[in-house]
Amino acid sequence: MDAALSVIKPGIRVAEIHRAAAERLGRIDPKFAVIRNVFAGHGMGLHTHEPPYLDPTGDQANIILQEGMYLAVEISAFDLPEFKVVGGFPEDNVLVTKDGHENLTWGVPRELWIAK
Repeated sequence: MDAALSVIKPGIRVAEIHRAAAERLGRIDPKFAVIRNVFAGHGMGLHTHEPPYLDPTGDQANIILQEGMYLAVEISAFDLPEFKVVGGFPEDNVLVTKDGHENLTWGVPRELWIAK
């Protein structure tokens, strides 16, 4: 998540957000590079899921971020090698600002909660 957030600013392509997350996960463990095949978030506005979709190869990969865009960055949490979702898609919501971005959900805890 931090790698994806670190590149968000006006002027970058949507694919760069996805690429940053995938590269970081792949360095942690090559099996986590599976995110290369999964979207890493989406735009938000009038609906909860709308373009641009943070996908490195789709038709929106070359969309350029602009100030004022609102994004949900979601890095998948999968159990490998079964590829089952465990913990879903943790999400940070960010507003693209003139000089970078503002994380609107920065105060939400990121600790893993286990229900027993």
